[in-house]
Amino acid sequence: MGEEEVAEELYTKALQIFESRGGAESLQAATCLDAIGRVHVRRKEFAKAAELHRKALAIRRAGLPANHLLIAHSLNNFAICHYELGDLGRAAENMNQALQIYESVHGSAHPTVASLLNNLAAVEWMNGKLETALTILQRALKLRLNYVSEDHPELAKIRHNLARVLDDLGQFAEAEDELRKALAVRQQVFGERHAETLMTMDSLATVLRHRQQLEEAEATIRRTLDLRNEILGKNSIEVAESLNHLVGILVDQGKSAEALPIMEEAMSIATNYLSAGDWRLAWYFMGRGEVFMSLGRHEESMAELRKSQQIFTEKFGADDHRAKKVQNLMDALERKE
Repeated sequence: MGEEEVAEELYTKALQIFESRGGAESLQAATCLDAIGRVHVRRKEFAKAAELHRKALAIRRAGLPANHLLIAHSLNNFAICHYELGDLGRAAENMNQALQIYESVHGSAHPTVASLLNNLAAVEWMNGKLETALTILQRALKLRLNYVSEDHPELAKIRHNLARVLDDLGQFAEAEDELRKALAVRQQVFGERHAETLMTMDSLATVLRHRQQLEEAEATIRRTLDLRNEILGKNSIEVAESLNHLVGILVDQGKSAEALPIMEEAMSIATNYLSAGDWRLAWYFMGRGEVFMSLGRHEESMAELRKSQQIFTEKFGADDHRAKKVQNLMDALERKE
């Protein structure tokens, strides 16, 4: 039995004891529900986690003052589940409520506020609100710098997220600078094989592609891919993401024939890992569309790009930057025909 299974078993037993003594609505029961929910989050069982955090939040709201920090804690946990389940509106709502509580208790300059701002920015970024996310992250970075040194991992987390927003805004040089700072810290603190380090390496490869520094981009993504294969296994979604990013870099270098089988491998992993309605599949349809376009297979390319655009548009709206990116590719393809 692994650590997570042991933890779940112990918290479940404790929950039963507290429920038998104080009732299902006791604050001790809420503590256990919260802990079990976090176990399910680590397993990526977000629907189960969300239900547990919902119950914990309801109990705490019924038994504690409206601005109690445990309510903010539950709101943040609940928001993380909504974020992972794709309900970005509810995630943002819950995170803003948690932020208001923390600011009312600790003030607006507390380091915990910086952590919540970082989480909120991730939701706004995912929801396509890039300028909003940028403003939030700049505030979070400024707050963190008041409390920690440049080599602190929490600062690296904010810099990583800031870089992703800057990249989507087309500020590639600034994004690269933030990622190199974040990567240096994560390599020093966690080592090269840590998930957060590999995430930053993957993001850096993408930014380098956008800056047309293609040799370094390819070397970086291949190193990331090798490590993810070794650590996570060849069928992990993280490997699929790195394969998809490698494909784009190869296409930009004119290596489309080499990119095609890699793209199919990425698509195979992604479709096995993600449900048919998961919006993240849009990235793989777009990647396949780019490969087909570069190979002159225009009809197949347009079919894949249309799938991608439909998913992005339905999820985020026609004005979303991801939907617009696909539309630009479709426009470019039509000009070739």
